[in-house]
Amino acid sequence: MNDRLLVSVDPGMVRAVRTAGGRAQAFRCLSRRRPSLVGAVRLGRVTRVVPALDAAFVDCGLERDAFLAGADAPGATGPISARVREGEALAVQAAGDPRPGKGARVSARIRLAGRLAVWRPDGAGVSVSRRVAGRAARA
Repeated sequence: MNDRLLVSVDPGMVRAVRTAGGRAQAFRCLSRRRPSLVGAVRLGRVTRVVPALDAAFVDCGLERDAFLAGADAPGATGPISARVREGEALAVQAAGDPRPGKGARVSARIRLAGRLAVWRPDGAGVSVSRRVAGRAARA
């Protein structure tokens, strides 16, 4: 196969695409002005719980409070108001960068990914990456 890496560098943006056999396999776009927060783990404090949205807002030291959806909150099930309280300290991982007029999207389900494994400190342990193919290699 004919694998290629194509890179476009502009003053504010770097774009890269990896191709195999003439088809795009992976695309990455990075802003040079502001580094991405995605994957960053921060200790925050819940500032507001909004049961109507099934969400909470967390102060993580950013310009605006981060948005924590109920599906990404700690705990198994139930309304978000039963799982987090205002003023509670909470470790969160950025799942999305802030957008104009909105804060970052965060998750309380932290995952630290490496090349071959993913570690989840919530007690779920270590998982083998999906990129590892074959039963023998996964074992």
